Amino acid sequence: MKLAPVTLDACADCHPDAVESFLKTGMGRSLYRVKDAAIVEDYGHAQVVHASGLSYRAFIDAEGRWWQSELDRDGQEIQRVEVTHVIGSGHHTRSYLGVVHGRLIQLPLTWYARRRRWDMSPGYEGLDQLRFDRPVKADCLYCHNDLTPVDPRRPAHYTAPLADGITCARCHGDGRRHVAARLAGAEDDSLLRPQTLSPEGQLQLCQRCHLQGAARVLAEGARWDAEDPRTPLPARLSIYGPRSRGGVAFGIAGHGARLAQSRCFTASAATQRPLVCTTCHDPHGPTPAEAHQQACLSCHEVEVCGEAHRGPCAGCHMPKGPTSDIPHVEFTDHLIQRPGRLGPPRQGPIVALVGPATPEPVRDFLAQAEIWRSEGGEPGQILALAASLGEQVKAPRVQAALGALRQAAGDGAGAAEAWAQAAASGVVSWRLAYGQALTEVGRLAEARQVFEGLVRDHPDEGHGWSNLANLLQRQGDLQAAARAYDKAVSLRPADGAIVSNQGINLVARGQQAAGLAALREAVRVEPAAGPPRYNLAMQILISGGPAEEAQGVVAEGLKLGVDFPPLWLLQGQIHLTRAPGEVAADVDRYLAAGGRPQPEMYLLLWQGAARAGQPEAARAALEAGAARFPSDQRLSEALRRAGGRGGP
Repeated sequence: MKLAPVTLDACADCHPDAVESFLKTGMGRSLYRVKDAAIVEDYGHAQVVHASGLSYRAFIDAEGRWWQSELDRDGQEIQRVEVTHVIGSGHHTRSYLGVVHGRLIQLPLTWYARRRRWDMSPGYEGLDQLRFDRPVKADCLYCHNDLTPVDPRRPAHYTAPLADGITCARCHGDGRRHVAARLAGAEDDSLLRPQTLSPEGQLQLCQRCHLQGAARVLAEGARWDAEDPRTPLPARLSIYGPRSRGGVAFGIAGHGARLAQSRCFTASAATQRPLVCTTCHDPHGPTPAEAHQQACLSCHEVEVCGEAHRGPCAGCHMPKGPTSDIPHVEFTDHLIQRPGRLGPPRQGPIVALVGPATPEPVRDFLAQAEIWRSEGGEPGQILALAASLGEQVKAPRVQAALGALRQAAGDGAGAAEAWAQAAASGVVSWRLAYGQALTEVGRLAEARQVFEGLVRDHPDEGHGWSNLANLLQRQGDLQAAARAYDKAVSLRPADGAIVSNQGINLVARGQQAAGLAALREAVRVEPAAGPPRYNLAMQILISGGPAEEAQGVVAEGLKLGVDFPPLWLLQGQIHLTRAPGEVAADVDRYLAAGGRPQPEMYLLLWQGAARAGQPEAARAALEAGAARFPSDQRLSEALRRAGGRGGP
């Protein structure tokens, strides 16, 4: 007989006090459906203007449904998504989840309870925000909820309704056998009793969620959506971070790392009363402040501190402060320290804070790759670690990491080979990366097969359709590209890059007015994206439209701080006829923004200097360009024709 999953109600039949008390804790109110959520937010002031100029609004409609929407600079709605779940107890923050095309996402606005204000959710603050497109994968939910089965090919698609919050199962294990036995009047000892674990085992049980680290890597075969808490943590998960006093950032989920650096923790390890989380915290209910104080006094005599230190110890030795990763939040720092004695953090090397006793090369490699993805750096140093993996290098997740690293190192062919092996597992994002790598190295027929197979298997995958459309456009199959763009835009109408590329396709098919309309729509829905602005301004100039409009499109993007260096070169092109003396400054800004030298840049410098009446500077630009790009005939011919005059 298949037993139904155990709910808190089943546990409450025998343990009513523990369940009632647990539901008052932050863990007990970690994630819940909207219908179970009390309204604690201020919906009278629930609109936030983003750095891009777009606005975000949270509201509840007349039917009681919760929504978040995105508005353009004129207040017109671009998109909206219904809130399905609330995440967070509300003691510090409440964030919100929704579903788009079957994918669970985090919504852009968060309620910051202590400040009583709405603001952008973490990850949504910058111009490169994901705009209703931040996936909530199983590893994200792992610390906020009971485990829900996930589609391994699409990590933010769940194959069952989300569990309703954290329950007893996360620390005690699957209770189905236990409940069935007790209902039958039998004894059962299958559940884990954490107090029977060693101090290290108790600590690791909490560290699953309360030790974030710089990287978290599962053992081969382990899953984020399935676990048995009786399995020792190092057997299924390694957690990496810097091992040095004060070296781990004070993050909202860094309790375990900060505590482990405390002298109280290290000095007590070999004693009869080792410091563990439950020394100060009752996992089944709110812990009164007196219990925290008593935990300190169980080892320290208050008289040692003198008359001036009669207050709660934690107030000075575990101060509250802002966290490094979540704005508008003050949290207790679990690094126990003497006030003013700690000094600045000393960042140590990244090591496995939790992991198997013997080195695990695959986990080490994947951790370094994960940290590289978030922080950048030299990919070659991490690639060198792959040589130690032996046959384990063939694992799909290792090949996926190798694909990204090789691509960053400029090895397009090697990246395509690695992505091919990763993509064989069926993971959608890896299949996309494989097709993109093939496209980059010019293997277009193979790339087309990859994208066509992807949209056949997952017809709701907008990125698959947009990549296929771009490839068809590149191959000159404009009609087939148009059909693919139509599908991509229907799935992702607020994606400025897709809408912009559709506009280019329309222009190429002779539909000038419709193309310009699509290009303007792309800038409306995504004003902080560089390519749509560049494409619109360029098309205005090519079609003979007003240079003032093109200049306005470019200038607005540059004022916003859009990270797209070619905009500076395009502004230089516009300045050729309006203010040629500004062209050199535009080129300097292009290079400062990370743009690479190219023949067009030197031609632009030449023309600008010549029109500004600076023949020596004009000739110098041609000479520099011809020296750097000796095979470019435009530069060579311009230099020959310029002679000693320097002008065009």
